[in-house]
Amino acid sequence: MRDLQLANYVPSAMLLEHAGRLLGCSSDLTALTNGADYVDDAVRAHARDLGIVLDERKIARLDGVDGQRTQVVFEDGSVRGVDFLFAHTEQHQTPIVQALVKGHGLKLDDNGSIVVNDFKQTTVDGIAAFGGVAATPTSALESRRSDSSAWDGI
Repeated sequence: MRDLQLANYVPSAMLLEHAGRLLGCSSDLTALTNGADYVDDAVRAHARDLGIVLDERKIARLDGVDGQRTQVVFEDGSVRGVDFLFAHTEQHQTPIVQALVKGHGLKLDDNGSIVVNDFKQTTVDGIAAFGGVAATPTSALESRRSDSSAWDGI
């Protein structure tokens, strides 16, 4: 996967860090912002520091090519071909999590994910969060290792 062209849909600044994790898979990574208004000079500098190329154009559609590649077609008619397109969207929590936020002080980050420490413990004693609901998202490959080590600290 090292030489493949990767793209990551990044609808918010918080998800830039997630995109940066893909640099371990390929040195050819582009973050697609879809013309989002969060992108300013500070975000551009941060992306450069992470080694991520930002593409700020608005996306019109995605086209498959021979079942092997994806073409991102932008509103201006230009095209970017990618081997893999990743998307990690903003978190929307369940009613029970919302109740914990309101009644017990459970903290969420700006992306709506549950804030956890290195041991997956939340800001509420006795409650841990794992996987996609936690503010430190892990890939499918990392989740088993990190979740099992997290149990040691609980």
